[in-house]
Parts: sequence; structure tokens; C-alpha cells
Amino acid sequence: MYNMPQLKKHRINLHLLTPLHVGTGQDIDPFSYMIEGGRLHFIDLIKWIDAFQDKNTLNKMVESDNFAAVRTFIAKHVSAKDFSIASISIDCQNLLDTYKRAIDNQDPRNQVLISPMMRNEVNMDAYIPGSSIKGAIRTAIANRFVDIARVTSSDVRRSMGNPDYNEKIFGRINNDPMKWLKIPDVSFGSDATV
Repeated sequence: MYNMPQLKKHRINLHLLTPLHVGTGQDIDPFSYMIEGGRLHFIDLIKWIDAFQDKNTLNKMVESDNFAAVRTFIAKHVSAKDFSIASISIDCQNLLDTYKRAIDNQDPRNQVLISPMMRNEVNMDAYIPGSSIKGAIRTAIANRFVDIARVTSSDVRRSMGNPDYNEKIFGRINNDPMKWLKIPDVSFGSDATV
């Protein structure tokens, strides 16, 4: 029978030294949001289209094939108060300025795509997955022990089945000390970031 070692729980505080972004891997398309009053509003575009009174103007705009003009039209005609599904405070002046320029100038070269942080779908809190933190810790440890473990560039290129740099640093997978490190997701609250 295998006895699992006694695990100890520790609470630690980490301080970020640089800006951090753990994205979802998807961009928010420019028709799904608008920025108003220093907040990014996720809009219910279908609800707005159904409620928009002047269907002829709307149809002409959409059929115009002018992406930037359509985006500007939506931004100028959607009321965040009526069609916002959720919103996030923006404290990045560069994003606010870029969005304003893209809307005002109808610049098709700047789509103002936004890569959102991971968010809890129930309460919309931004969070960093514990696995990402563990990966950063593992990378820092690996970098510290590269010389001691005599890792070379050829270790990184080895094929499956051969010992690689991970094994040189952390040992075989069943003896890897990192498997005992458990880190939960870290939540920042709904207004923490885009």
C-alpha cells in the first residue's frame, strides 16, 4: 500500500514585478463591446439590432462592407445603459485613447481587438489559473538549476523516450517534487482588469 506523504498547507503572498496577462486565447471582436465612461461594456448586439428603429439605415451600414464605419456606427448608437451585459473598469489610458481614435477616425487598420484575461463565468472575476503560477515557479526553478544539472541545448531537442532537461532537473516524473505543489486559482475581482 502506498502512503502519501503528509502535505503541509502554506499561505504566501506573491508580488508581481511586471504586468501580467493570462489570456483566454481568444480576442473580443470589435462588434461585441464598446467603451463608454471609462468602462468596457460587453454588449448584447442581437438585442440592440432588434431594438434599433431605423432598419433601413442599419441594413445599409452593414451592407456597406466598411468594417470601421460599422464599428463606429454601433459605438455611437448603442446605449451601454440599455444593452450592456457586463462591464469592466479600464484604467489603461492607452486603450481608451486607441479606442477613441479608432472610432473617431474610422481607421480600418486598427481593429482594437482585446485579448481578455481568464474570468470566472459565474461572477466575471478575473483570475490567474493556479497551473499558470505553478508553471512560472517551475520555470524559475528550472532556470536556476540548468547549470547544476548540466543541461545543454541538445537536452531540449531530445526525442520522446530519452531523458530530457526536465528529468535532469526534477528527476523522473514519478519522483518529480513539483507534483506535490498544489496552487489554487487566484481571483482578482470583477473590476480588476480587462
